[in-house]
Amino acid sequence: MKISAVIIDDEQDARDTLSGLMATYAPDVELLGQAENVNEGLELIIKTQPDIVFLDVEMPGSTGFDLLQAFKHPTFEVIFTTAHSNYALQAIKLSAIDFLLKPIDSSELVEAVNKAADVINKEQLNKKLETFIANISNKEAQELKIVIPSAKGFKVSVLKDVLYLQADRNYTHIYFTDGSQELASKSLKEFDDMMSDKGFFRAHQSFLINMNHVIGFTKGKNSSVKLLHDVEIELARSKKAEFLDRFGS
Repeated sequence: MKISAVIIDDEQDARDTLSGLMATYAPDVELLGQAENVNEGLELIIKTQPDIVFLDVEMPGSTGFDLLQAFKHPTFEVIFTTAHSNYALQAIKLSAIDFLLKPIDSSELVEAVNKAADVINKEQLNKKLETFIANISNKEAQELKIVIPSAKGFKVSVLKDVLYLQADRNYTHIYFTDGSQELASKSLKEFDDMMSDKGFFRAHQSFLINMNHVIGFTKGKNSSVKLLHDVEIELARSKKAEFLDRFGS
C-alpha cells in the first residue's frame, strides 16, 4: 500500500538523510514535500494531507509540539525525530506515539513506518495524539495520561487512577482504583521504564505499585505493602530499603 509523508525539520542535512533512508529502505512511502520550520510545515500539511508527518521536536522559534497543537483532530500519523533524549520523550512514550532518535537507524525507520501503515482507525490515532498533547502540556506527573495497548485496541487512562501493575510474561495486568483491570500487550519492564519517575515503584520483580495509593507497610521476613482496597503486594528484600526511603520512613 502506497502511503504519503512529509518531513518537517530545520536542518537540511537531517532532511536529506531521512529522505535518503526512506528512498532506500521504505520505497512504498511517497515523499510529498519538506519544510524547515513550523509555519511552512503547517502549510505543507494542509496542502498535501499526508498519511505520515516526520516531525522534528526542537526547531528555532517554535517546536514540533506547537505545530501539532494546531490540529484539533489530526488525520495523520506523527513520527517524531529528535537528537535529544529528554523529558519530551516520556510524554511521547506514554502516549504510544513513535519517535526516532538521531542519527536515525534504518531498521527503526522501517519499523516506525510499518506501524504507521497499520494505523487504519483514525479515531484511535486521534486519541493517541490528543493524549500526547495533554501530556506535554501537563506538569503534574500523576495527572499524565497513558495509552494502554491491548489485543482489542487500547485504553487511555490517567496515571493517578492506576493502583498497581502485575507482570504476566510479555503482558501486564493493570489494576485501577475503581476495581477494574486491563491486560496490556506490553511487559512490566516497559511500563517501569515509563512510570518509575511518575510516582510508581518496582516493589517486586512482578509488581509495579503507585506510591500515592500506599496506605501501609508490614515489616518482617516477608515484608509487604498495603494499597487501597486492602490490596497486599509482596515487597522484595532487595527493594525494602529503597521503598522505606521513598516512603519517608
